[in-house]
Amino acid sequence: MSPEKFRMSAVSIAGVTKQFKGGTTALEGIDLEIESGEFISLIGPSGCGKSTLLRIVGDLIEPTQGTVTVNGNPARQARRDHDYGIVFQDSGLYDWRTVGRNIPLPLQPAGRGTSPTRCSAATVAIACSNAKRLSSGCDCLLAQAPI
Repeated sequence: MSPEKFRMSAVSIAGVTKQFKGGTTALEGIDLEIESGEFISLIGPSGCGKSTLLRIVGDLIEPTQGTVTVNGNPARQARRDHDYGIVFQDSGLYDWRTVGRNIPLPLQPAGRGTSPTRCSAATVAIACSNAKRLSSGCDCLLAQAPI
């Protein structure tokens, strides 16, 4: 057998259905295999279930039926093990915090500290290189930052 037959999918979705209270069916019988290194796009009109599926994969909501594995583990275990990260399409930045104080924000729920020095140098460098155009650099409040 070829090595590809033994490759584990990065994400495996099998028979996933999601029904919300009130009877709305957002997803029905979804099957999808995403291989490691593969790039995919979920495309469809507003309300067709793209975000619902991603929330299920990220273990933010549970499917009504079916299973999801991420890196060979159930979605909940993969989330707890920090096997992946989630970036929402709406920004999660707080305008009352400085640029530098927004950078480590995702580390807080994981209990990894809040100091910008705990963030990777690359992340800080990218954010602050853009922030240098601001009057106070990384100390500029986002509410004062021009868009």
